[in-house]
Amino acid sequence: MVKYYRTSRDTGGSANADVLWVIAIIAAFWLVWYATGGPSRPQATSGPFISPPGAPRAALYSSSGLGPSADTAELDPDSDLVADQNLSPWHGQVRISAGNARYENRPGKEYVEILANYNLSTPVTISGWFLANGKIRRVDNSTALISSATESLTPNGSGNMVPVVLEPGSRAAIITGDLPNRTDWPFQSSFRINKCVGYLMEEFETLNITPSLPYECPRPGDEPGVDSLPDKCYNFVRRLSSCHEPEFKEDRDGVRRVDGRVDDLTRECRLYVQDHFSYNGCLKWHKQDPDFYGNDWRIFLGRRWEMWAENREVITLYDREGKFVDQIEY
Repeated sequence: MVKYYRTSRDTGGSANADVLWVIAIIAAFWLVWYATGGPSRPQATSGPFISPPGAPRAALYSSSGLGPSADTAELDPDSDLVADQNLSPWHGQVRISAGNARYENRPGKEYVEILANYNLSTPVTISGWFLANGKIRRVDNSTALISSATESLTPNGSGNMVPVVLEPGSRAAIITGDLPNRTDWPFQSSFRINKCVGYLMEEFETLNITPSLPYECPRPGDEPGVDSLPDKCYNFVRRLSSCHEPEFKEDRDGVRRVDGRVDDLTRECRLYVQDHFSYNGCLKWHKQDPDFYGNDWRIFLGRRWEMWAENREVITLYDREGKFVDQIEY
């Protein structure tokens, strides 16, 4: 049998032919690329990736109008993947703040905030909106519905439920847990802040409510009828601190005292003070004031577990149609 061996001369010729073929193929690709736009194509300056690695995926929205679908992922509102029809008309006007979600794990204390910008075009109803935690980064992904709240409070804590409406510059604190577990706590549902709740901050200071209620009330010296009081009673009222309910009691020796001091007030003065300077008394005399209601709401989700993670969390807000309003991550 005859064996043939390739000489070095034969090898060189074959290598030269292979190089020519490679050059021809590259030239052909270059001609096709140049003919289809070449350096003028947007991709020529967009970097090595079609989209940045690790970028959030666009969300899929439910057509039911009941909020985000089960397949909802994190949104990048600036991405071309988010079509205009998936953006809420309130996008850019209502936003989320992380509140204390980064460091609080007790449901009754943990909260995030929904804030209305001062340039809000018109008051917005957020009852029926949804908050969602990070599906991609957490196993216990869940959404939370923002419900209605009590606005017109009565002394026993009941009242008509109304939609939560944010005015320009107002906010709603969304607490993961439930209301304080106290039978004497006057609110039995989510509520709107009013100008009398400072009295509750003094009475229930041991509850350590989070976020804290404003410690502001009508000034005692401005109360209706104060100018008609006798001098001693007038001076007593003028010295009272705002949001303070004087304590009247009788000691073991039968001496009447007010806030620990000997009570030398007349019966009429005592009745005036007790009728005005308490939470219920404040409601009685100020509920019809034009500025009675504040700009803040406290909304309780009633959850028994932490909703927001300490880190690597994504919080997304959707309107009642499941459209994207805002998102933060930390």
